[in-house]
Amino acid sequence: MQLPRTIAWRLVVLVTAAILPVLAFAAFMMARYAEAERAGHQLQTLATARALSVGIDRELATQQTLAVALSGSAALANRDWETFHRRAKTLLGDDPERRVLVIDVAGRQILNTFLPYGSDLPDTDPRPVREVVKTGAPIVSDLVFGGATRRPVIGLYVPIFEEGRVAQVLAVGLDADRISRILRDQRMPQGWLAAVVDRNGIILARNRLSEAFVGQSATPEYLQVIRAAEEGVAESVTKEGIPVHGAFARSAVSGWTTVVAVDTAVLNAALIRSLQWLGAGGVLLLAAGASAAVFYGRRIAEPIGTLAVMATSLGEGRPLAKREFAIGEVQRVAEEMQAAATLLRRRAEEREALLGSLEQRVQVRTRELAESEARYRMLAENANDMIVHADLNRVWRYVSPSCRRMLGFEAVEMIGKSAVGLIHPDDADRVAEAVRALRPGAERMTCAFRARRKDGAFVWHESSWTLLLDPEGKPASYMVVARDITKRKEAEAQAERAAAAAEAANRAKSQFLASMSHELRTPLNAVIGFGQLLLEGNREPLTARQREYLEYILRGGNQLLGLINDVLDLAKIEAGKLTVSIGRVEVAGLIESLAVMLGPMAHECGVRIETTPLPLCPAVRADRARLLQVLINLGTNAIKYNRRGGSVMIRARVAEDGWVRISVTDTGSGIAPGRRREVFEPFNRLGAEQSGTEGTGIGLAISKQLIEMMAGRIDFISEEGQGSTFWVELPEDGIAESGSEVSAGGSELSSSGDAFMAALDQLVAALGERVTRNVS
Repeated sequence: MQLPRTIAWRLVVLVTAAILPVLAFAAFMMARYAEAERAGHQLQTLATARALSVGIDRELATQQTLAVALSGSAALANRDWETFHRRAKTLLGDDPERRVLVIDVAGRQILNTFLPYGSDLPDTDPRPVREVVKTGAPIVSDLVFGGATRRPVIGLYVPIFEEGRVAQVLAVGLDADRISRILRDQRMPQGWLAAVVDRNGIILARNRLSEAFVGQSATPEYLQVIRAAEEGVAESVTKEGIPVHGAFARSAVSGWTTVVAVDTAVLNAALIRSLQWLGAGGVLLLAAGASAAVFYGRRIAEPIGTLAVMATSLGEGRPLAKREFAIGEVQRVAEEMQAAATLLRRRAEEREALLGSLEQRVQVRTRELAESEARYRMLAENANDMIVHADLNRVWRYVSPSCRRMLGFEAVEMIGKSAVGLIHPDDADRVAEAVRALRPGAERMTCAFRARRKDGAFVWHESSWTLLLDPEGKPASYMVVARDITKRKEAEAQAERAAAAAEAANRAKSQFLASMSHELRTPLNAVIGFGQLLLEGNREPLTARQREYLEYILRGGNQLLGLINDVLDLAKIEAGKLTVSIGRVEVAGLIESLAVMLGPMAHECGVRIETTPLPLCPAVRADRARLLQVLINLGTNAIKYNRRGGSVMIRARVAEDGWVRISVTDTGSGIAPGRRREVFEPFNRLGAEQSGTEGTGIGLAISKQLIEMMAGRIDFISEEGQGSTFWVELPEDGIAESGSEVSAGGSELSSSGDAFMAALDQLVAALGERVTRNVS
């Protein structure tokens, strides 16, 4: 058992917790300062690398100027090699690091001021010579080892022209140590390293240990870095194995890369020293704080010990003497303890008085609990439902007497047994899975299954299961309430058989409607046809009144024909005989055709039609004729229920999900929000039948079915008093399968088939009455 912590220990922890964040913040700020210093060093090294690169370029430019001046010597033009050798040697003076060479175009030396005139001359690397001959321009070579000096050198090559062509090449050779001296002359701080790497990655100069490393290749890792950029900063390891932070800059003149690096240990030395001082100061500060905490902890512990003695006396019921303490909090605790001692004495007296009445209350409550238990047992034993209490293994521990009525077993026969064997084999797995799903948080479920009675017959039970939890919230047992639902199941089966019979009758009705619509359309087409012949006949011109009556007849006939076509479509949808042929439909052309077809009606109603299709609106996958039928229905509705002087806007655009939306917007009275669900119900005109506007209320229902058969969507938005926008969305060409046919299946319109004939009779009667009224 862990001993309780003392106040002194907790004060030490408090001091430590207060000091450590300060030390951590100081360390963090030092690290940030060191990081800033490192960034400054990087900028400094990069600036130094640039300056050194410029200085080296300046030295090369000086030597190149010398070479160009020598190439114009009259002795060279006259091929007086000995005179040129003497003058070049005089010009170079006693400088052992420079020499002048004249080389023919084949790469053979003609003279070399490093050797006496007339001496045997060594071979020369022909590559720089060939490059000068090829380009006719001066070049700077990479590091090579001189054939005469056997030392690492670099060369500046310039062409000597005769009659417009390169006849010889003049080269000024410089010892690589000359470049190293330029680096050493910079007097860089201790720990700084400067080097020059040629285009081949060879070290040609170094401010330290140049004799050991000039002529060697730079490390592959660093070569990869410097070849990837013209300049930059990077961390690497020197040839000596020293980690460094460095910067590099590439010369645009020579192509050499100047590198300036600083020993990582030098960069981090200041940070390490600061952290050491910080650590030492932190340790001292922690030690001082811990000592102070221990001292004050003991000062606080003494009065607290006295309080502990007072608490013991309080627990034993002894009176407490009045004490004075220097610590205010301890003094308040002591005063509260003294007040508590007084209160405890008073409460002890009251407790003795209450104990007598408490025993009497316990006796009364025990009697009430016994009566309550007897009452609930009576309810369980006389309930119609069977009540079961089972353990987690579903072994019955209690069952109500209703078991005899529902299963034929006496209650005592089922105690200690499991009812799993009574469940029908086809239902056993489903019931077991539902019971296993009960858990804390999901303690209740209801399931129906067939149970075997004692006589072997199966009856339907509906049981409600409740998982009972113990005080710790863990599963303890099950409470099951079961009732016999055999009669209800028989009624449901009978209802299903009746529904199947009704469905068969509905299909027969739909076939009748389709046949009747065909029978009505045939004579109606004859009426319309002969009416058109009378209207267009020229032998016996009609009077104005006869022509007006005939137009009424044709208009009424066409309206009735449209109604019959809608009824026929509706019947086909219900019968599952309507098909759509899916293909490519150009939206722009479809909207143009729609506007032309709606034009006469809009003109007659005083409504303006506007179209704004996309300039490059994609095609959709749909049945063109059925899609046009839907849009005509939306357009005629927008015109009929508009106001005179209003407008109908037909738009097409690509929706956010890639489908194409075609919308029809009107400026009519709009649709009340409470009637939104009724819009696509068949034969529901939302009260428009009282307005005198012609219509049947089935156009939108048919349109919804047609759009859904084409795998599309139809919906609307409306603001009462402002107008409505109905829209259809169809997949863009390429999303759906082409050339496919879709048949109408079960439809939500089937429930309204009984209203077809009544609606048809009413509309025909209304049209006949209108024609009769107009004629009379």
